[in-house]
Amino acid sequence: IPARVVPMLSHFSYSAQVKLSGRMLFGFLRNYIGTIRQAEELAGAFRPDLVHLNTSVLLPIGKGMKSTGIPIVWHVREVAGMSHVLSKWINGQIQEMASHIVVNSAYVARDYIGGKPVTVVHNALEGSEFSPRSSTQKDTARQELGLPLDASVVGIIGGVQEVKGHFQFVD
Repeated sequence: IPARVVPMLSHFSYSAQVKLSGRMLFGFLRNYIGTIRQAEELAGAFRPDLVHLNTSVLLPIGKGMKSTGIPIVWHVREVAGMSHVLSKWINGQIQEMASHIVVNSAYVARDYIGGKPVTVVHNALEGSEFSPRSSTQKDTARQELGLPLDASVVGIIGGVQEVKGHFQFVD
């Protein structure tokens, strides 16, 4: 399948993991209209039947694609940030532009209830890669990490955040 990568300058990376800053907001606004036009030009040139946006930060690209009438499937993996007003605006923009919303958890889906259709598709793991190891392998790993052989161990791959409940789990 032929592919083309086109840098787009305006994106809005505000989420529970990324705090709002003046610099980010300035860059977003400075390039907003240009990115919408760039997305419209791409849509006109390639005439896709469907656009898949793979993150909530692509608001101006969604605006450009939506203005051409192309259906958008928006895959949201992020929880919106702590500002209720800004988060509601971002989620509302996605609901307005998307034909369908795909999220990676029921927790993320709660931000889109009552709007467009929402489908939860959990992040997948390759079972053979993440299957339980033998007790010898587990014991060796625990010794290398200085953990008692009989200790309960929980591993987390990803960002440890309050909004995800990691600190409550540890407490």
